[in-house]
Amino acid sequence: MNLVQLEFIVEIAKVNNISKASNILHVSQSGISQSLTSLEEELGVKIFDRSRSGVFPTEDGKIIIQKAQEILNQIEDLKSFSQSKHANTPVEIKISLTPGFIVNIQEAIASFKSDYPHVNIVVYENISKQIIQEVMDNEIDLGLIGFYRNKWQIDKELAFQQLFKTMVKVCVGKHSPFASRKTITHEDLKNQSIVLYNSDAFNRFAKVFEQKYGPLNILFRTNNYEVIKKTVMDGDAFSLFTDVFAKNDPDVRRGDIIPLTLLNFSKANIDYGWIYSKKRGLTDYASELIEYLNPFIINKAPSYS
Repeated sequence: MNLVQLEFIVEIAKVNNISKASNILHVSQSGISQSLTSLEEELGVKIFDRSRSGVFPTEDGKIIIQKAQEILNQIEDLKSFSQSKHANTPVEIKISLTPGFIVNIQEAIASFKSDYPHVNIVVYENISKQIIQEVMDNEIDLGLIGFYRNKWQIDKELAFQQLFKTMVKVCVGKHSPFASRKTITHEDLKNQSIVLYNSDAFNRFAKVFEQKYGPLNILFRTNNYEVIKKTVMDGDAFSLFTDVFAKNDPDVRRGDIIPLTLLNFSKANIDYGWIYSKKRGLTDYASELIEYLNPFIINKAPSYS
């Protein structure tokens, strides 16, 4: 059970509609439904009755919603006290994200800043390996990383909070002969030039691929996604993106870049989550910031049946 779940049931009770609640909270309808089901299973109580005319609290649900509202009110009182107590004491939180997530959290950060105006948030963008080093060197407080599952162990000094899994997609330009396809074989990929994002996750993915199918024709590696995307759109090479990046990238959404599923590599093998130092831990403000950011990040993540 968490505060987000309590916020969900309170909002649903206000509008008697999961879809309306999802729009108000800027969270996917499926995300709210799954969260509600999880909470009902955890409590062993049916909170809402669902019908064509709407979603309405059960008798037990009314009591739970009332208590949830009381808890949220107490949290708001605590925030107000904290703000008034430390209004003149600036606080700084430094976070670093892998590419593609900054545009998804702007609204969450704005909401957090509205509630905590004295907290300054500094956001960086970097590859996962560098983010890990920055956390270990105490240069940042919190990092969002992705890494290839079962091929890399998180340092024992670091804590990892998993958010979701995603898979690797092969991306081609809209004028490519492959653009009309939905899938691509390993043999097709081996015959193409590849421009690779120079991160541990993609380098390890390429290594696993080559161990199984033979060498890839890697044109070059770079940490500049804009260069990679231009190369792909110009038709000079293919590339590899995570599904979460492809889902949210504007060039992909416009259809200038087409993501394809690589056959026999369709498992969600990339883990994404928050990383921080076990020794330093997280400040209350950093923990609260995660609560603001998670719904926005998870809402943008792909889901797999």
